[in-house]
Amino acid sequence: KAISDRDPTISSESNIDSVKPYDHKHPLSLYLINATVSKANSEITLKWTSSVSWDVLGYELYRKDPGGFVTKIFETNDTSIHSFTDTFDLHDSYCYQVMAFDYCHNSSVPSNPGCIIYLRGTAGNQINNLNWNPYTLWNDGLKEYRVYKDEDSAGYKQIATLGGTETSFTDQTLTEYVKEHCYKVEAIENLTPGGYHSNSMSTVICLNQQPVIWMPSAFTPVSSYNLNDTFQPGGTWWDHYQMDIFNRWGEQVFHTDNSHAWDGTFRGKYVEPGVYMYKVIIWGYDNQPHRLEGKFEVVK
Repeated sequence: KAISDRDPTISSESNIDSVKPYDHKHPLSLYLINATVSKANSEITLKWTSSVSWDVLGYELYRKDPGGFVTKIFETNDTSIHSFTDTFDLHDSYCYQVMAFDYCHNSSVPSNPGCIIYLRGTAGNQINNLNWNPYTLWNDGLKEYRVYKDEDSAGYKQIATLGGTETSFTDQTLTEYVKEHCYKVEAIENLTPGGYHSNSMSTVICLNQQPVIWMPSAFTPVSSYNLNDTFQPGGTWWDHYQMDIFNRWGEQVFHTDNSHAWDGTFRGKYVEPGVYMYKVIIWGYDNQPHRLEGKFEVVK
């Protein structure tokens, strides 16, 4: 505003303009505390530290899929938020990084990467084999892995503690007649001064054992009451069976599709001693059929 030196009532005002301060200094990077599977195979929860830069406006969270494709999955202008839960169907190990940005749209260097523990496994002959990718998030290192098992939804129990460099485990303590063995692994951070004493849970894998089946070679339906007087499959880790019995001429003398044992009778009478043939279909706990054929003897 200009004012006349002769007449103070005379003045002139300029146009209005404004400026904003701007800098190119990037905020200090953040530290990703953990990336953990918080709901079996469908939710990942991430936690990070606050930025120590005074001019931070908010945070951005990025996810990298197994193929290397990176997606921004979360952005907030609320610097009091330090966690986020990512929800989708997990089918491999996904990695995450968090960044801070300021009022001048400068972004920090990405945080330490956090890749979830993806658990894999196979059912062997009365054993279950597990393996997983190493968890490498923490600056303080990894103290140990803990393996947990749930049998037929009875609840998880810890079954093993492993060193921080081990990424496989074989479970040889399988309970007979348990339909489904489910597993998860927990990573434990080293306990160091100033650390976060954090942990991370893996995905869950459920395994069904292959059926263990044996068939009798003979039975005595007449001469031994309540002792070897019925014919049926034996074993464990199977659900139900269908069975047909034939005599030496190929005549069907027994059939069941609901797991009934044969008492050695045909049309209300005990069959003659001799060699008979069976055809059995047994369904495992994975609902897959297993077919067996063979001969056995009816003994008086």
